[in-house]
Amino acid sequence: MKNLYLLIFMTIPSYGMKQAVIPTKNILGKDTLKELIGFSQLYLEHNIDRLACQKNESGFVRINIPLSASLADKFKFIKKMRFNFWSPDTDTIIQEESIHSHPGYFESSILKGGYDHELFDIGTKTDTPYDTYRLFKSGDSKSVAFLNETPLKSMGIQKIQEGSHISFPTDMIHRVISTIPKTLSLNIVFKNKAENDHYNVYLTKHTPLDLVKTERDFLVRRDAKIAIGEIMDILDTKK
Repeated sequence: MKNLYLLIFMTIPSYGMKQAVIPTKNILGKDTLKELIGFSQLYLEHNIDRLACQKNESGFVRINIPLSASLADKFKFIKKMRFNFWSPDTDTIIQEESIHSHPGYFESSILKGGYDHELFDIGTKTDTPYDTYRLFKSGDSKSVAFLNETPLKSMGIQKIQEGSHISFPTDMIHRVISTIPKTLSLNIVFKNKAENDHYNVYLTKHTPLDLVKTERDFLVRRDAKIAIGEIMDILDTKK
């Protein structure tokens, strides 16, 4: 089934391919975002010595921000929040990001930096075939199973810039291909909006399956404090 979002194309000379721009209708407004960013900053300040930073093989670290009881009551549609931060000052080993979908709808606010990501759609037999693996989530654990062979076609590159607020529906298939150092995003995951217990990863033929991570490590305490300090410096400039 074709993805339901629309694509507009422009040519990018530097890439020699099309740029994809997705017109989206975001759910979160500016005032709500401002409140959520402010709360997240205070949470970092009060918990800097005990926060865990999860390493992602795509080059960023993730910090989960639990909602307070009052925020959870006010924004009943929010499931969770997290910072993604591409820090050059940690020991995160970076590998090319796999093409993937997401288990739940979320919106992402780019607080600093930006990145380019390539968008894909389900193709036909004439397009490149990918081995499709489904990752099932249960709490903090994941399991992986081969699903099928799926043809994908590239729909172009979307440039995500600082100040952007973008939506990620569950049927979006993409991969980040380049990132500005110290890019920081706050991602807000929604409840009960096309939510799945799984997502897909698409690998080219003969790609080792061990590149699909079912468990991820955490930064050592020293690196975690460095990353959190850098995030707090960025947020201070947004006040």
